[in-house]
Amino acid sequence: SVVTVSELQSKLAAFFEELQVGDLFLELFELDRNRAILDKQELYLYFCDITFNKAKYPVFYIPFSIERHEDTIELEFDSQVYVNKRALDYIVQEVNQQTQRRGTLSAASERIIYLAQHEQDFGALVSVILAELVNVFELDRQLDISSSGMQVAKSSLVRVSNAAYIALFDKSDEALVNDYEEILQLLALGSDNPLAAAFNKLIEDFIHKEPESFNGAVEEEWDGASAVDRLVFESPIPLNAEQRQVLSALSKEGCRYITVEGPPGTGKSHTITAVVFEAILRDQSVLVLSDKKEALDVVEDKITETMNRVRYDRQFQNPILRLGSCTTTAMAVRFIFRSSPTPTKVLPT
Repeated sequence: SVVTVSELQSKLAAFFEELQVGDLFLELFELDRNRAILDKQELYLYFCDITFNKAKYPVFYIPFSIERHEDTIELEFDSQVYVNKRALDYIVQEVNQQTQRRGTLSAASERIIYLAQHEQDFGALVSVILAELVNVFELDRQLDISSSGMQVAKSSLVRVSNAAYIALFDKSDEALVNDYEEILQLLALGSDNPLAAAFNKLIEDFIHKEPESFNGAVEEEWDGASAVDRLVFESPIPLNAEQRQVLSALSKEGCRYITVEGPPGTGKSHTITAVVFEAILRDQSVLVLSDKKEALDVVEDKITETMNRVRYDRQFQNPILRLGSCTTTAMAVRFIFRSSPTPTKVLPT
């Protein structure tokens, strides 16, 4: 049979498009599998990149999650788009030094774009930021994000494109930078700000003062306990020796900070649950914070499960209040629970 050139081109294009979809499916499946194995990793969609001094940086990125079904993958994107302000500010600084110019970025002054506030003008906002990059770096063309074709704008020092990537990246750095920048902004408001007072108190306790160690007192108390006291412990949550010592340290006068570290699966979330429940039994409030939603989910489930086992009246409400990505109750003692490659250990200070 006779096949025209246009028909052949159409069939070839359809064939390779199917291969691209299949490759993308496998890549997403593999990235999500690695995300589940690694700790504190998150999937991101990077779009638009900037290259300077042989290094490439995303201009915008948005977190997303994957829900896998039998033969499909569903992507759910976050409600916030991040502007890579650190990289852009660094490149502007370096280019200004090399060219003796004084270029600045005003459109990209905020690190976070809240999509709920830009439902109608998000594309226009991205275009404004890209146009500013073109002007500041004196690139040779404007970028049109409404076009799906590959576009590159460049100068002798900088190259910007509309390319898009899917990446797996460490989430903890993202959260730490956001928190650090927010702390600096609030501290700039003045010493009367409550956060400034709390932050200065932390600095005073850990830098200006010599923290008192409670390791010896806790270990000596445990070593001197009888076998009955070690084996019999009235609690709705089963605890091992090290977790018992965490609770013991909390009762020490002057012990205000405790660090518990250990690799995933060693019982940090279980210990948090015991600490929270101990405070609940004492009619205290607790605030539990985490930069990882999954960690809060685990703690919330454990606390709810324990409450359901011990509540005397089914009409008694669950005292947990979940705010956004945070589970809140109150807490006078501050805790840091982090993952490390070392065995679990208790370091009360």
